[in-house]
Amino acid sequence: METILRFPANINLYVFHGGTSFGFMNSATHQHVFPTYLSDVSSYDYDAPLSEAGDYTEKYNSTMELISRYAPIKFQSPDLPAQSIKEAYPTTAISAQLTFEQIIDQVV
Repeated sequence: METILRFPANINLYVFHGGTSFGFMNSATHQHVFPTYLSDVSSYDYDAPLSEAGDYTEKYNSTMELISRYAPIKFQSPDLPAQSIKEAYPTTAISAQLTFEQIIDQVV
């Protein structure tokens, strides 16, 4: 990023913050025998400057430092808000499942 900003040129940070894709579009590993279905998270919060929770990361600090160093117009950044409180949910045993077709049959 520094090489581009030093050139000088503009950059576009596509996924400045992490997010989530809903609607069964995330991936999984399936072994054809329940319960060997291993889901993948539906998040694309992979090392973004802001996390999916909206928290700033070390990459955020580095990005802001680089932008302020090479910005033609100097600006004052606002104070950073407090990081959000995180809570772990308890483990839940799965005792049944529906296929995608069974879900669709209930909706349609």
